[in-house]
Amino acid sequence: MFGLTFALGSMVFAGLTDFCFKKYVNRAGVPLGSFLAGIGLVWALFFAVPLAWQGGADWRGWPLALAVTHGQVSVVVPVSQLSFIITLLLGWRLLGESLTKYRLLAIASAVCCILAMTRA
Repeated sequence: MFGLTFALGSMVFAGLTDFCFKKYVNRAGVPLGSFLAGIGLVWALFFAVPLAWQGGADWRGWPLALAVTHGQVSVVVPVSQLSFIITLLLGWRLLGESLTKYRLLAIASAVCCILAMTRA
């Protein structure tokens, strides 16, 4: 259960990142390169600062690494890849994108597949 919790956290953060990207690229007059530079800066802070302060990165603190460490990789990784659900729901709620019955069916199917994998 501990691993699944961190996989869900990883899924949510990946979905939020995708949503922020979508929100940013919809802004008129803002170059895509500045967004990519900002993402690069954030990643540099997360990777370079631990390298400089600790003499090496400690991957055990990352949600997906914790999830894989404490859970079954066959369940944890697919759960973390469900970030499209977060992106789809945020796009529907905050950007007014359509939420069709086929999209809802796709979400339900993905969730059912993950539940089936946890039971196997």
